[in-house]
Amino acid sequence: MSDSTNTQHPFAQGGKTVYGASVGILMLDTVFPRIPGDFGNAATWSFPVMYRVVRGASPHRVVRERADGLVQKLAGSSFILLWRIDQRWM
Repeated sequence: MSDSTNTQHPFAQGGKTVYGASVGILMLDTVFPRIPGDFGNAATWSFPVMYRVVRGASPHRVVRERADGLVQKLAGSSFILLWRIDQRWM
């Protein structure tokens, strides 16, 4: 059968790069400690999450400059994150 969801087939079919994440989190382009409890620390969550850093999206640029020039980058990063989590919606 060509159905990639057929669990009775002896060989795995279909596929994607990463499995198991059900939530995606876009992250600003920052570097500082992320202690447990912070949403940027994967250990905070009791389920698998996937992160995508939006390069160039600094807190200053997003808050003070109202994300000027970042709309396309944020939308594109969201699309990539969704695609990595669940390719079925495409």
